Amino acid sequence: MAGNDSPRKTDDPGARAASAPEPVGSAAFDPPVLAVGVGPGNPEFLTERAVRTVAEADAIVGFEFVLDVVRDRTDATLYECSYSDQTETIASFADAVAGDDAHGVPRTSGFVLTQPQLLYSAVGLYSHAMGPDGRADNRFERTAGADDDVDGAAVRLVIVAGTTETARIDGISAAGADPTLMRHTPGADLDVVVHGEPTLATVVPVSPTGCPTPAVATRAARELLGFDVLAVDAGVAGRTGAPSVDVGFGPGADLREEEAVPQAAKTYANARELGAALPDERLVVGETIPGGTTTALGVLTALGEEPTVSSSLPENPLDLKRRVVAEGLDASGLDPGDAAGDLNTALEAVGDPVLAAVAGLTVGAVESGTAVTLAGGTQLAAAAALVRHAGVKAPLTLATTSFVADDDTAGIADLAATLDLELRATDPGFAGREHPAMAAYAAGEAKEGVGMGGALALVRESDASMAEFRERLVTVYDRLLADGGVPGVDGAPASPAEDG
Repeated sequence: MAGNDSPRKTDDPGARAASAPEPVGSAAFDPPVLAVGVGPGNPEFLTERAVRTVAEADAIVGFEFVLDVVRDRTDATLYECSYSDQTETIASFADAVAGDDAHGVPRTSGFVLTQPQLLYSAVGLYSHAMGPDGRADNRFERTAGADDDVDGAAVRLVIVAGTTETARIDGISAAGADPTLMRHTPGADLDVVVHGEPTLATVVPVSPTGCPTPAVATRAARELLGFDVLAVDAGVAGRTGAPSVDVGFGPGADLREEEAVPQAAKTYANARELGAALPDERLVVGETIPGGTTTALGVLTALGEEPTVSSSLPENPLDLKRRVVAEGLDASGLDPGDAAGDLNTALEAVGDPVLAAVAGLTVGAVESGTAVTLAGGTQLAAAAALVRHAGVKAPLTLATTSFVADDDTAGIADLAATLDLELRATDPGFAGREHPAMAAYAAGEAKEGVGMGGALALVRESDASMAEFRERLVTVYDRLLADGGVPGVDGAPASPAEDG
């Protein structure tokens, strides 16, 4: 068949995509809050759909250079802001949303820090304590917004997510028997913490034995206390339905390669800018990255710090991790301690994108006067080491679980003391409990991750009890896992677990 005789497609994906907004997970807000990319800043590069959305919007919020791209193409109310007044501007924008206006939120592609944060904050102010279906979410016992506090200070949990090929090394990570599913863990963790259930991620991360991701505990604390969450994408390989700020340049490589994170310096810089821009009085920063304890060991070794880390496995494969790190340092031409005072070299050689982002975000936050609690174990201690080697001496707190603190192989107390960190270890009272998740955590699986230690610290600081937290954990677990049997147990298909 030649010429114009070729049959036309009756289901053109492009036409279908242009005809209606794509759903984001199962979220549905009425009126909608939309993100519109305005390209490199030249109006000639706006897509037809972007032009139409901007023209139909009732209100638009953005920085001056972004609004300049669209102001001649819309009659919408424009909310112009800068770093210094973005919080007040977003509040005005949220008031307009509550007044039943429709909105477009443009941003330049390539400038992916403040503008997505504006979108996230606006959505958060509008939809806080709402479920992923857009209706009121009665899973939150206490409704807390940007102005709410725990122990007297406005607080936000930040979860930095990413991927490293180091996790694929046999015996390094307990992130599930199937490496393909393992890649979905960070995105799924973000879904669980932000939405309370998987959306675009198709799995609930659990270990081969059925121990659920620590995201279950973090989500339980969030439903109990109602604190806000910001998701940061430092290089996630899988999908997530959680609104996130993108600061990275893709997943990290196997640390045994010459360069584990080639764009570490740029990721660090992007995250530092984000940390400086966040308006919160206090940030609690956690992570999710399978294989992250091994890259943390690599960074600690390269910096010349105590070379020890914890593990999500009951038996810590520390010797294996040290051999892998030795190979990585050799491939990069480094000896232990060669990167002291040079965090970019340590990150590029044997680190991962999450460590780069957490370190940058922390530096930016403390430089702007924000208090930072690092929510995790030895991975977050490695991030703190990077902060110290950047010359930052500001007070930092390391909030972890009693499971990490009680792990003699982790040496977390000595590491925290060396790095001048205030160590807070919280016992959730899981010992002796018959519930499968609590029993697995107490047995030493998934000791930490996804901000679990920080979330437990927030519970302890609040007027809620650990008994209430445990009840909520059972509720979240049952909602996510109990109905169909635990993946990886009783013949159900295995899904990935948290970091090893």
